[in-house]
Amino acid sequence: MLRPGLGRFGALLTPQGKITTDFLITEAPAGHGGGFLIDCPLVLAQALAEKLGFYRLRAKVSVENLSESLGVLAAWDGDPALKPDLAFADPRNAALGWRILVPEELRAKGRRSDRGGNGR
Repeated sequence: MLRPGLGRFGALLTPQGKITTDFLITEAPAGHGGGFLIDCPLVLAQALAEKLGFYRLRAKVSVENLSESLGVLAAWDGDPALKPDLAFADPRNAALGWRILVPEELRAKGRRSDRGGNGR
């Protein structure tokens, strides 16, 4: 069962049972439009969105690649002081901390500050 603030591990498999993409999934709160958000490697995001769109058949759902507007920050060493609406504990292992989905420009700023602010 998914709910906002709770993440689960998932994977897309071939008919033979081989993993093509593994990901984390969480439910977006109603204030963020509802639905589900998938956290997967950036290089696999578009292909995963296309594959999931193919499998939706006649269901009235939309599948979008939001990787240009949303990024992911990871936080370790305990619970974050502030837990944004789109944050969840990494379900794979407690030592992996928290995953926080943020606007891409904030994620990019976080990467620059991790590197001493020079953007390299």
